[in-house]
Amino acid sequence: MKLTCAQTLVMGVVIIGCILLTSAQQSPLTALMDQSHGDGFLTLQEKCEKYGYPYEEHEVTTEDGYILTLMRIPSSPTSQSSQPGSPVYLIHPIFVDANQFAQGGPEDSPAFFLANRGFDVWLNNFRWTSHTRHTSLDPRTDQEYWDFDLTTVRHDIMADITHILSTNTNYDTVSTFAYSLGGTALSFALAIEPEFFESRINVAGLIVTPVSFAHSNSVLYTSAGYMNNVLEKMRQSGATLLFPYQSPVTTMIGMFCTIMPNLCTAGLELISAEADSSIDNRGVGNLLLQFLPTTVKIFEHFTQSARTGRVSYFDYGTEGNLEHYGTEEAPLIPLENTVNNVAIFDSDNTNSASMEDTQWYINEIDPCTVFFNTYHLSHFGFLVGDTQLYLNDVVDLYETYQSQSS
Repeated sequence: MKLTCAQTLVMGVVIIGCILLTSAQQSPLTALMDQSHGDGFLTLQEKCEKYGYPYEEHEVTTEDGYILTLMRIPSSPTSQSSQPGSPVYLIHPIFVDANQFAQGGPEDSPAFFLANRGFDVWLNNFRWTSHTRHTSLDPRTDQEYWDFDLTTVRHDIMADITHILSTNTNYDTVSTFAYSLGGTALSFALAIEPEFFESRINVAGLIVTPVSFAHSNSVLYTSAGYMNNVLEKMRQSGATLLFPYQSPVTTMIGMFCTIMPNLCTAGLELISAEADSSIDNRGVGNLLLQFLPTTVKIFEHFTQSARTGRVSYFDYGTEGNLEHYGTEEAPLIPLENTVNNVAIFDSDNTNSASMEDTQWYINEIDPCTVFFNTYHLSHFGFLVGDTQLYLNDVVDLYETYQSQSS
């Protein structure tokens, strides 16, 4: 196969970059990346150690055998209390892990901000992250290990919350902070398991969360039909992971965002059709450095909803649906069964979750919505932009509902 000049150039950059990044001694490029990304290459534990925050890891086993790593920041460096504050549970979306909540430094990132305000901060790692194993299944050889969707992972959320409340026994309920598709997974869980969550969550915070995708204008959603067809064929052929661990993709993203941080941010704005002057370009690069795999099935479930506008269980096709559900169509998620207090922190500057879709969700769960506000932040801006625009409201809300439930 004859390569074009552009393809040859790209291949050359990839090869040279990989050689530089994997050399025994620190190369100038590696040094540049370390300097320009600041905390980008640090784990959550390393960030806590750097800034003086206490850090813990807890193992939690789900009812279907996944052994999760639940991370905890029980207080701030200046805390004088011997007892942890009220628990807050942070839930990440696809392609990342708990570390994304600490990308903005000790003042502005959600994890540290909440710890500074006296909360006992717990951060989830869903079963598709590298922080997970299984009691009997081997992720390298057992396809069953990766057979889950956006409804299945409610078991992760339930197991985590059970552990949090059995550890911090000063409180009977938790507040949740679920970002993007992490909030989608939580909204599904609240609807499917209302009896479990009613007595355990005082308020469910959903941060720029798309529950329905019927009116989104983002390229990611408008191209969902094509992506869905590709993902369906991948799953049927036995593929399980998108961008496996330690993929060259992460390395190349890191290189690109180091050398051209402004273009890195501009590329994301082009894809999402949104701009945010408050975003730290380095912060965006740090987020992308946490780019982790997710499963083909999880991402296919997302594209199914984006393609059809239906908020349903995973669609296996007519025959598969009859086998799994006893109906030709995948059943709708019973959002109307939601009983928890729900707080929605939305954006007027994003196409990832449209106002029409947010209002539709509010109508579906009526009268559960206890807070709704929009902020002039882009989707990523809620993590690495002017986060204090909304985090102070988050704190006020959590303090109100935690005191009411005590």
